Amino acid sequence: MDNKDIESFAEKVRSALDVSTPVNFIQVIADLYGELHTFSDSECSKEAYIKPLREYNNELENLNANLPLFRIGVHEDYLSANRRRFSIAHELGHLFLHLNFNNPEKWNEKVRTNQPYYRYGSSQQENEAHSFAASFLMPKDEFMSVLNINTDEDENVDIIKVANHFEVSKAAVINRGRWLGVFSWN
Repeated sequence: MDNKDIESFAEKVRSALDVSTPVNFIQVIADLYGELHTFSDSECSKEAYIKPLREYNNELENLNANLPLFRIGVHEDYLSANRRRFSIAHELGHLFLHLNFNNPEKWNEKVRTNQPYYRYGSSQQENEAHSFAASFLMPKDEFMSVLNINTDEDENVDIIKVANHFEVSKAAVINRGRWLGVFSWN
C-alpha cells in the first residue's frame, strides 16, 4: 500500500470505530477486544509491540471482552505520553495492515505463529505502520484545518498548539506536515 491508500484506510478505521480527536486509546483498544500493557526493560527492551493472543471466527460483537484478542505493549520508562500515543497508533497500524485483524482466517494464521511485532527499525512494514499512525492520529482534513487556524498572517505555524490539539509530539506534527507537502523536508 502506498501512503495515500494507508491514509484512506486509517480514516475508514477511525470512522468505523467512531473515533474523535484526540484519540481515546483505552476505548479504541477495548472496542477491538484488545488490551494495553505497559512494560519495563526487564520484560522487553523495545519501545512498543503488538502480540496476537487468540483466534476468532465470528463477528467481534459476539466475543467475550474478558479474553483479549491482542495486546499492545508500550515501554513505561523512556517515552513521553505523546510518544506513547504515537506508538500505540503505530501498533494499531500493524494490527490492521500486517496482522490482518479484519480478516479472521488470516488473523488466526498470525495467532498460531505466536510472534509479536516490535516497533523497531525502518522496514517497509514499519514505515507503513508510521503512516497509519500519523493518519489515524491526525486525519488530513482536520490536520489542515487545525494548521490553518494556528498559522499567523506571516505564515508562521504554532506547532505546539497543533501538537496539543492532537496530543502528539511536535516532531509528529512536523513529519505529518512534511508528508502532506505543507512543510519542507529541509
